[in-house]
Amino acid sequence: MKRETDNYSGVMMVSLIFILAIGPVVLAQSSAGQSGRLERRAIEPNNEIQCYLKALISTNKQVMFEGTEESVLERFRQLRKMAGQDKDLVSQLMYFHAHANDMEEAMLPGVILEQLGIPNSAFFEACLPMLDSEDESTRKMGEKGLSRADHNPNGGVDFNHYETILREKKQNPPQSLLRYMYGRNPAAAVVTVARVYGQDVPEPEVAAKARGGVKESLDYFAGRPEWWAHLYVAAMIEQAPHLQTP
Repeated sequence: MKRETDNYSGVMMVSLIFILAIGPVVLAQSSAGQSGRLERRAIEPNNEIQCYLKALISTNKQVMFEGTEESVLERFRQLRKMAGQDKDLVSQLMYFHAHANDMEEAMLPGVILEQLGIPNSAFFEACLPMLDSEDESTRKMGEKGLSRADHNPNGGVDFNHYETILREKKQNPPQSLLRYMYGRNPAAAVVTVARVYGQDVPEPEVAAKARGGVKESLDYFAGRPEWWAHLYVAAMIEQAPHLQTP
C-alpha cells in the first residue's frame, strides 16, 4: 500500500485535516463535581492500544502499512474492539497523536477515524470534558474536536446534543459548554439556550431576531432581561469589537 499512489491517498488528506483540527495536545487534569462545570478526566494511556498503534505503521519507509487494504482495515477493526467504546478509542487516538514521533504516527489517528467511520457521539463524550481544562491547549483541542462533531454538512451547526446536556443540568448550567456554544455560533447558541431557559419567549421570535441584521439583533437581545440574551450580545461584540456602542 504505497503512500500517495494507493487507495489511501485521499485518506491521508483527511488525516492531515485531523492533525490541523486537534492541534497540539496537553492532557487535562482530572476534576469533577465543581459548580457549573462539566466533569473531566485525564486521558490515561492504554499501553496495549498504544503499542498496537505503533505496530500498525510499517518499518518500510516506502509504505505506511503492510498488507492489503482489507487486511489493514481488519487491523483497524480489531483496534476498535480492543478499545471497547468509541469514546475511549478517540481518547487513545488523541493521546497517540500527542506523542507522535514522526509524520506517519501523527497521520495515523485521522486515517483510523475516517476508515472506521467513528460517530460524532464519540467525539462529544471524549471532548466535552476537555472544555473545563485549565490548560488552554487542551481546551482548544476539545473545541476543535467538538466542532468536527457538531458541524452540519448542509451548513451551520447542530447543537441538539448540547441542548440535551443543558436540560439535564438546567439548575447548574455548564459554563464551559455555554462559552463554547456562543463562541462557535452565537446565533445558533442563543436559539438553543432560549429553548431551555426561555420557555416563555416565543422561539420563532428569537430565531428571527438571531437571523436578522446585526444591528437589529444586537438591539433586540441587549434590550431583553435574560442572561442568555446578554451572552449573545457579549459574544457578538467579542467577535467584532467595532459593533460596540455606548
